[in-house]
Amino acid sequence: RMTDQIFISNDSECPWEYEIGEEGRDDVIRWRTLLSGDSTPSHGISMGTLEVPSGASLTTHYHSPLEVYYLTAGEGQLLCGDKIKNIRAGDVVYIPAKEVHGVKNISHNPLKLIWIFPRDTYSEITYHDAD
Repeated sequence: RMTDQIFISNDSECPWEYEIGEEGRDDVIRWRTLLSGDSTPSHGISMGTLEVPSGASLTTHYHSPLEVYYLTAGEGQLLCGDKIKNIRAGDVVYIPAKEVHGVKNISHNPLKLIWIFPRDTYSEITYHDAD
Protein backbone atom coordinates (compact mmCIF):
# COMPACT_ATOMS: atom_id res chain seq x y z
CA ARG A 1 0.00 0.00 0.00
CA MET A 2 3.01 2.28 0.26
CA THR A 3 3.13 5.25 -2.06
CA ASP A 4 5.08 8.38 -2.78
CA GLN A 5 1.87 10.32 -3.37
CA ILE A 6 0.22 12.78 -1.01
CA PHE A 7 -2.85 11.40 0.69
CA ILE A 8 -5.23 12.82 3.27
CA SER A 9 -7.26 11.02 5.89
CA ASN A 10 -9.24 12.18 8.90
CA ASP A 11 -8.97 10.76 12.41
CA SER A 12 -12.74 10.15 12.38
CA GLU A 13 -12.06 7.46 9.74
CA CYS A 14 -9.79 5.57 12.15
CA PRO A 15 -11.43 3.43 14.85
CA TRP A 16 -10.54 3.75 18.52
CA GLU A 17 -8.45 0.87 19.81
CA TYR A 18 -8.49 -0.43 23.38
CA GLU A 19 -6.85 -2.98 25.61
CA ILE A 20 -8.67 -6.33 25.42
CA GLY A 21 -11.95 -6.21 27.34
CA GLU A 22 -12.07 -2.41 27.50
CA GLU A 23 -13.60 -1.73 24.09
CA GLY A 24 -15.97 1.20 23.98
CA ARG A 25 -15.49 2.42 27.56
CA ASP A 26 -14.86 6.13 28.13
CA ASP A 27 -12.89 5.70 31.37
CA VAL A 28 -9.94 3.79 29.88
CA ILE A 29 -6.92 4.62 27.75
CA ARG A 30 -7.66 4.48 24.04
CA TRP A 31 -5.73 5.21 20.86
CA ARG A 32 -6.14 5.65 17.13
CA THR A 33 -3.54 4.61 14.58
CA LEU A 34 -3.53 7.34 11.92
CA LEU A 35 -0.50 6.36 9.81
CA SER A 36 0.76 2.82 9.45
CA GLY A 37 1.97 1.26 6.21
CA ASP A 38 -0.22 -1.81 6.70
CA SER A 39 -3.40 0.32 6.64
CA THR A 40 -2.45 3.60 4.94
CA PRO A 41 -0.43 4.33 1.78
CA SER A 42 2.60 5.52 3.76
CA HIS A 43 6.07 4.42 4.79
CA GLY A 44 8.86 5.52 7.09
CA ILE A 45 6.59 6.74 9.88
CA SER A 46 3.78 5.52 12.12
CA MET A 47 1.58 7.99 13.93
CA GLY A 48 -1.52 8.08 16.07
CA THR A 49 -3.34 9.68 18.95
CA LEU A 50 -3.64 8.58 22.57
CA GLU A 51 -6.19 9.66 25.19
CA VAL A 52 -5.59 9.09 28.89
CA PRO A 53 -8.60 9.80 31.13
CA SER A 54 -8.32 11.74 34.38
CA GLY A 55 -6.34 9.80 36.99
CA ALA A 56 -5.30 7.03 34.60
CA SER A 57 -1.75 6.03 33.66
CA LEU A 58 -0.05 4.50 30.66
CA THR A 59 2.21 2.06 32.51
CA THR A 60 5.96 2.35 32.17
CA HIS A 61 7.34 0.45 29.22
CA TYR A 62 10.04 0.60 26.56
CA HIS A 63 10.50 -0.32 22.90
CA SER A 64 13.40 -0.43 20.46
CA PRO A 65 12.58 2.59 18.27
CA LEU A 66 12.61 6.15 19.50
CA GLU A 67 9.23 7.86 19.96
CA VAL A 68 7.95 11.43 19.95
CA TYR A 69 4.91 12.75 21.82
CA TYR A 70 3.15 16.03 21.07
CA LEU A 71 0.61 16.89 23.76
CA THR A 72 -2.56 18.45 22.38
CA ALA A 73 -4.67 18.73 25.57
CA GLY A 74 -4.44 18.31 29.32
CA GLU A 75 -1.69 18.04 31.91
CA GLY A 76 0.20 15.09 33.21
CA GLN A 77 3.42 13.57 34.33
CA LEU A 78 5.99 11.86 32.15
CA LEU A 79 7.40 8.89 34.03
CA CYS A 80 11.00 8.56 32.84
CA GLY A 81 12.62 5.65 34.59
CA ASP A 82 12.82 6.83 38.20
CA LYS A 83 12.18 10.51 37.36
CA ILE A 84 8.89 12.38 36.97
CA LYS A 85 8.53 15.44 34.73
CA ASN A 86 5.42 17.60 34.41
CA ILE A 87 4.01 17.88 30.89
CA ARG A 88 1.15 19.88 29.40
CA ALA A 89 -0.55 20.76 26.12
CA GLY A 90 1.96 22.18 23.64
CA ASP A 91 4.90 20.14 24.94
CA VAL A 92 6.95 17.93 22.63
CA VAL A 93 8.63 14.92 24.25
CA TYR A 94 11.52 13.08 22.57
CA ILE A 95 11.97 9.55 23.94
CA PRO A 96 15.19 7.79 22.92
CA ALA A 97 15.14 4.14 21.87
CA LYS A 98 14.78 1.65 24.76
CA GLU A 99 14.14 4.44 27.30
CA VAL A 100 11.64 3.46 30.02
CA HIS A 101 8.66 5.84 29.99
CA GLY A 102 4.97 6.18 30.79
CA VAL A 103 2.37 8.90 31.24
CA LYS A 104 0.01 9.78 34.09
CA ASN A 105 -2.92 12.17 33.73
CA ILE A 106 -2.99 14.49 36.77
CA SER A 107 -5.77 16.80 35.53
CA HIS A 108 -9.56 16.56 35.53
CA ASN A 109 -9.68 16.55 31.71
CA PRO A 110 -8.41 13.91 29.28
CA LEU A 111 -4.69 14.04 28.47
CA LYS A 112 -4.38 13.85 24.68
CA LEU A 113 -1.23 13.35 22.68
CA ILE A 114 0.04 12.45 19.25
CA TRP A 115 2.65 9.66 19.11
CA ILE A 116 5.12 9.12 16.30
CA PHE A 117 7.51 6.25 15.55
CA PRO A 118 10.07 6.18 12.69
CA ARG A 119 8.74 2.80 11.48
CA ASP A 120 6.71 1.79 8.44
CA THR A 121 4.00 0.14 10.53
CA TYR A 122 2.76 0.41 14.10
CA SER A 123 2.66 -3.40 14.23
CA GLU A 124 6.49 -3.35 14.17
CA ILE A 125 6.56 -1.84 17.67
CA THR A 126 7.02 -4.38 20.45
CA TYR A 127 6.19 -3.02 23.90
CA HIS A 128 8.07 -4.36 26.92
CA ASP A 129 6.93 -3.83 30.53
CA ALA A 130 9.43 -1.91 32.60
CA ASP A 131 8.97 -4.20 35.62
